[in-house]
Amino acid sequence: MDTKIDLDAARWWASLDGSEKRTAEKIAEDQPSWAERIIVAKNSTEALERYEARERQRVVEAEMAARADEQQWQTNLARAAELDRRAAEAAGLIPADQALAAAQVRVVAEDRDKKVDNLVRLLAGQGGGYPSIHRAWSHVTGRAVVDSAGLRDGWAEMIDDAGHAQAQESVVFPTTWAGVLGDAVTRRMIAEYAASPSTAAVQAVVSSSSFAVDFRSQRFERLGGYGTLPIVNQGVPYQPLTSPANDEASFTIAKRGGTEDYTLEAWLADDIQPLRSAIVKLTRAAAGTLARAIFDTFTTNPTLTYDGSALFVAGHSNTATTALSAAALGAARKAMRKQAALSDPADVIGAVPRSLFVAADLEDTAVALAVSVPMAAGVSGQAGATNMGVQRPPEWDQPGCGVPPALMPIVVPHWSSSTQWVLAADPTSVPIIAIGYLGTTANPAITIGNFSGGSMYSSDKVTLKIQHVWGFAVVDHRGLYRGNT
Repeated sequence: MDTKIDLDAARWWASLDGSEKRTAEKIAEDQPSWAERIIVAKNSTEALERYEARERQRVVEAEMAARADEQQWQTNLARAAELDRRAAEAAGLIPADQALAAAQVRVVAEDRDKKVDNLVRLLAGQGGGYPSIHRAWSHVTGRAVVDSAGLRDGWAEMIDDAGHAQAQESVVFPTTWAGVLGDAVTRRMIAEYAASPSTAAVQAVVSSSSFAVDFRSQRFERLGGYGTLPIVNQGVPYQPLTSPANDEASFTIAKRGGTEDYTLEAWLADDIQPLRSAIVKLTRAAAGTLARAIFDTFTTNPTLTYDGSALFVAGHSNTATTALSAAALGAARKAMRKQAALSDPADVIGAVPRSLFVAADLEDTAVALAVSVPMAAGVSGQAGATNMGVQRPPEWDQPGCGVPPALMPIVVPHWSSSTQWVLAADPTSVPIIAIGYLGTTANPAITIGNFSGGSMYSSDKVTLKIQHVWGFAVVDHRGLYRGNT
């Protein structure tokens, strides 16, 4: 067992030269307190030397392990590049020098993707990736985790020269810690966003997505139909059809977002959990914010930009005040089936209900209705069948059977009313919601940066900023029907 180290005593003894040490030992012969002090100093010095020797050995072993890992990676990648080059050259596809260059680019990309994938697994709490964020930094940079000074380098390298870590566009670039971390965070965020129930609920009503380059008002043209095509007799020219009536819905996009911090203390402690939790919670907040905005529209019943009427109003034939039941659902189906195209009452579009949105209190009722055959009480052969009807036959859900698809019940948990329900058509067949995003993707963006006036240096923290830029509008009321509010 090592002696307890008294650093002050060890430093004092180390500061003395040979003559001073002999003088101290001479004094100790007559003064017991000095003798005790010298014994503590010598023992502490020897223990400190043993500790430092062990640490030096650990550093050497860590560096050797890191180099061995990197050498194995490079060996494997070099073999893959050579095989690619030989295959391409043998096939006569491209000259040998170009084949080698192409193979090297692919190998660099695969090496980097492997590192990003391992870090994504760590951020997701999955096995098969890096065991810790320190080990991830060590493998990406090729430097061993040895002490706090080295780890502070890793902390500083979380952001690049531009002051942030984010996904990069090209695979032909150096593999930096900031670049790999930015890609891993982005991939983890995209996976979390796609898996969110809020995202799935939004997709059930969004019929059109567009991508804007600025914040100017976005317009969505609404067109009627051509009705019934006339017969064209033999030898008679085709006649021009009457162009459909049209109008437009409009909306503007806006930024939404916020920040969370990852501290130096968490980094030095090799604590991935704050970073992992921040990515999940920020992403869920982005998905939930969009869902809340869209489904609040069903509650607030706004004035539509294209006709100046409320979304749910008697003139739109898409509203009632009845509680959710088989009978109420049947009436809603009938009303949606009878909806006609814009400015042409004879052109019935026959909207088919697909999703049933309900408050949390109606979840059980919605699930039961979704898997049943709605029937009125007293139907012949169905004695006792009341609002819930009977079980939906499985063959009804087979392709080509001609029966409308089963409803998909979707709970909107933030609706405060315990009785609200809304029926929606398939948005691919009937326009409902048009949404526009800034840029080229519908996903939010997470950036790790040195924001807030240089937070990395002023407060020993880096900042995760989430940004989601979007706007939307209801572009047609015919695909929606609201029951109770």
